[in-house]
Amino acid sequence: MSDHDLRSSSGVAPDLVELGLVEYVAHDPRPTFIIDLHGCSVARDGCGLAYGNDAFRSSPVVSQVSGSVTTPFTSWVLSPSVGTVEFENLVWSSATLRERWRVVSGVASPGRVSRLTTNDDPATKDTRSFTSTRTSVEVCKGSNICFWPGQSVPHHGLIENYDWGNTALGPIGSWSSSLVALVQLMLSTPSPASLIWGVERIMIYNEAFCPLIGSWHPQMIGQSLRVAWQDFWPDHEAICAEVETTKQAVRVIAADGPLFERDGILSETFLTFDHIPIFSEAGDVVAVYDQVVDVTQDVFAKGRMATLQRMSDIATTATGQGVLWDATLKTLQDATKDVPLAAIFSIKNDVSYSEIAAQAGDQEPAADWVFKGCVGFRDTHASYWDLARPDGLAEAIRIASGHTGTSVFRIADGVIPPSVVADLDYKGYSYTTILICPLRLSSGAAVGCLIIGANPLRPYDNEYQHFVQVMARQIEDALKLVVIIEAQSRLLRDTVKQATIQQQVLSEQLIQQTKEARESELRFLNFAEQAPVGVYVLDNGGNVQYCNDTWRKLVGYPGDIQSMQKENQIWRVNVHPDDKEEVDRQWQLLVDGNTQEMFEWRVVLDSHDELGEVEVVYLRSSCFPELAEDGTMKTVTGILTDRSLEVAHQRIIHAKMEAVLEEKRAQEYFMDMVSHEMRNPLHAMILCAEEAMEMLMDFKRSLHLDQSRNSALDECLAATTTILYCGRHQKEIIDDVLTLSKLDSNLLTISPVPISPETVIHQALNMFQANMRAADITLETKFESTDLLHRHKETVLMDPGRTLQVLINLIGNALKFMKDQPVRHLHVSLSASRELKRDPSIKYLPSGRIREDPTIKSSEWGNNEEIYIYFGIRDTGPGIGGPEMNALFARFNQASPRTHAQYGGSGLGLFISRELTELHGGEIGVASEVGKGSTFAFYVKGRRITQSPTAAGSTSTEAKRRPEDELATREAISGSRPKTDVSQPPLDKLGVLIVEDNIINQRVLERQLRKLGCKVTTANHGAEALDMLTASTWWCGSPSQETTTAQERFSIILCDLEMPVMDGKTCVRTIREWQAAGKLMSNIPVLAVTGNARVPLHEAQEWGFDNVVSKPFSVKSLVPQIANLIKPQEPA
Repeated sequence: MSDHDLRSSSGVAPDLVELGLVEYVAHDPRPTFIIDLHGCSVARDGCGLAYGNDAFRSSPVVSQVSGSVTTPFTSWVLSPSVGTVEFENLVWSSATLRERWRVVSGVASPGRVSRLTTNDDPATKDTRSFTSTRTSVEVCKGSNICFWPGQSVPHHGLIENYDWGNTALGPIGSWSSSLVALVQLMLSTPSPASLIWGVERIMIYNEAFCPLIGSWHPQMIGQSLRVAWQDFWPDHEAICAEVETTKQAVRVIAADGPLFERDGILSETFLTFDHIPIFSEAGDVVAVYDQVVDVTQDVFAKGRMATLQRMSDIATTATGQGVLWDATLKTLQDATKDVPLAAIFSIKNDVSYSEIAAQAGDQEPAADWVFKGCVGFRDTHASYWDLARPDGLAEAIRIASGHTGTSVFRIADGVIPPSVVADLDYKGYSYTTILICPLRLSSGAAVGCLIIGANPLRPYDNEYQHFVQVMARQIEDALKLVVIIEAQSRLLRDTVKQATIQQQVLSEQLIQQTKEARESELRFLNFAEQAPVGVYVLDNGGNVQYCNDTWRKLVGYPGDIQSMQKENQIWRVNVHPDDKEEVDRQWQLLVDGNTQEMFEWRVVLDSHDELGEVEVVYLRSSCFPELAEDGTMKTVTGILTDRSLEVAHQRIIHAKMEAVLEEKRAQEYFMDMVSHEMRNPLHAMILCAEEAMEMLMDFKRSLHLDQSRNSALDECLAATTTILYCGRHQKEIIDDVLTLSKLDSNLLTISPVPISPETVIHQALNMFQANMRAADITLETKFESTDLLHRHKETVLMDPGRTLQVLINLIGNALKFMKDQPVRHLHVSLSASRELKRDPSIKYLPSGRIREDPTIKSSEWGNNEEIYIYFGIRDTGPGIGGPEMNALFARFNQASPRTHAQYGGSGLGLFISRELTELHGGEIGVASEVGKGSTFAFYVKGRRITQSPTAAGSTSTEAKRRPEDELATREAISGSRPKTDVSQPPLDKLGVLIVEDNIINQRVLERQLRKLGCKVTTANHGAEALDMLTASTWWCGSPSQETTTAQERFSIILCDLEMPVMDGKTCVRTIREWQAAGKLMSNIPVLAVTGNARVPLHEAQEWGFDNVVSKPFSVKSLVPQIANLIKPQEPA
């Protein structure tokens, strides 16, 4: 039969026809080679070797066959005789194909065959002879045959010991050498192989063939397949007949094999057969050599892979859930080996995207699920698709839905009624196992299930389980994806529908807007023509595209718009020469694409004003550029307004404002001058009165006068006391007026100082001790002691000067109103808290002004914890009625008109107190009842100090206090009384330089300081003070030529500010310059003494002063400040 006939044969697979002899030999583990008998002679070119496999090329025989020398082995190879020989410890057999190709192979086993030997004698080198146990070639026809000499193989023993005499083959000793060789070849083959001999189909198979037939082994040895396998042999008989007829090999791939019992389970098999013809000497087919490969696992693996691949493709092609179920069932129809039965259930309505998005934990009961389709079931099973049926599948589905993964149900367990699969079978075998795979959403809620009838002829092993799990997961994922696709499709349809509606709406709107745009354009043109402002449109070259008449008048162009459009930047002609550069810059910004909201310039017109001067018009332009894609300007549209009246108005306002400021400056200068001029004589008057009082007191204590003279002396003391009282009163009025002036000018500031609040109260009370003793007033204090308040520790950062001023006003008022009361009792309290806690009994009367928090306004406050300090002053005065309380804190107001007549006062104290309290972040209020006294309370805001400052820090803090805050240190003026005993620090031999142009004040102060033991030197102005300083012990520069006397020793300088020749500011700056240049030995303290109370402390310190004292002051209050400023390292 030709190759064409072989390919056209219906019983031969095309792949088998394509299988070549060389491919077979190449995979043969035995040493095998092929000889081309045509045109080959030993004498000419050796054996004519055509091909040899790897085992042959690695054997020693290769040199015998490929050489040109004739040897006994090559002679046997080329001889037409059939038989086996032993050579090089191998048993060799041969077969001739198509009378040309001789296939020779060797088996690594000695046998009872002819042995080829060689003669190593060189003389007989070319002579080869056979040596054998018998002279005949047919040596294999003995009565006993050993197929594997030298080894004991049980399977070979079964063949050797089988009673072959009762078969068509006859006794084994009668077998031909070719049959023996074929049997040996088969037995030595490692893969499953069998030999089917003759028309009786006698079967002989090797040991590797045994697992394929399972329990049929060993009964099948020597049996006729026509008889033993008569139930399924006809198909195989047809293949053998085809091999005999065509004399060609036939391959059958993955054919259904017999049902073998493996591992106790009856299993179906799939085998691939290579049926190879075995020829006799006459060229007839005497046997079929059958090589078998068990491809059962491969068949199932490929089938499962194909099923999973198709399942994965479904997700990309399914457009809806109905299409998904149909494609899934169609795929399962082609997977009958693993899924012979299948059914799909799902919820009534298709799963929506909202159910997946919501991921609800609740799921629809399985009884409400509906049937989607099945595979392998008959129409008679339709009644079981109603899950509401009590004897149906609902219970099993319910159980499976409660578990993760696939649930396995055995029919024998009774959960699934046997009637469901009673009339169904797979290859004649009933179904015993049902698999239920829940189909779940991402939330885990089951929305359906896949029911599978497991193959009864396959074990439900790990591979089977994995296949089912992956397939169920693919269906789940496809369901989720399809649901999303459906949702997207619905969304797309809705979007398209909405877009169509929107497009229609937009079209209608476009028509309406186009109509409105035309109307708007007409309105714009009408407006532009009638507008009192200039309207214009310019291109990117500055040329006019449109303008109204007003614009042409403003820029000073008399022509019409047509003539303007012919000119290039006609609007630049009349620009003021001083503004052209700025106008060009602004225009270039517009050209570059920068948006300029507004800019101004001037134009010069040809007309003249009333004064005959050229008229200048002030213009303001607001414009908006239209930009191109590259960001440059295409056109600019804007309006132009005449701001000439506005400029004239601004000039008038500016002139008036300057006049007001000048008036205010003059007023302040007047206040400063009046204050200075009033304080200087007041200062001399108070100092002289204090000096006179001390002299009278000393005179009265030292002399014993008679009654008349003693009375005269008392009258002098009373007069002196009156002078001091009037001076203090005048000083208080001056201070209140100046404080009020500073409040009006916003010159008052809050400067924090580490302090103990209790110390501030004691300072205020000490100032009124004499008054309280004279009026017989009982004092009671209640000071809270917590971690926030310590009497001897500076735990609070606050402004003690402002707080002291408020306390003085309140305590002074309390004493003043109690002097005529029968019961005179004063109660002062102090407390603190971290949170604001207002006393509910106090009626707070704020000014209503918005104040900044002082504790965060300046960095000198730090960032420590915020606290609130509360002060209370309760008296037993006459009390205040409700209507009168509302007017208490107003400027120049008192409780009633009788208050001034009865108690005096200016009505500024409480107003100033409220201002100072609110500046300090607090409030002030009052609680009072007529006849029961009054309680004034206020609080201020401060910050807590975690550590007390050092002594050096306290000294530096003292130097930072403002002059108006030094009320405690000016006790002799504002609060001291003649009987007050104030201890003074020792001032013996203290050198004081007084720089004062007022001779009276100079002499009075000099006289009092000398009485205290000081060594005083005076200078009339700053220049004299500098000359005296160069002659003092402080000087370490070049000695003065005029110095002829001993050097003066100064401890401190008291310097006035306003003096002729050289004022105090210039003087102290020169001193500090000398100090920086090293001309002074160290820092000399300089105390500013001035009648101008408006001088801020920080300015005085910038000039070089250490502190400021405002006139009038008491010498007793001056002495502590001098003591604080004197350095211990002053020059000797």
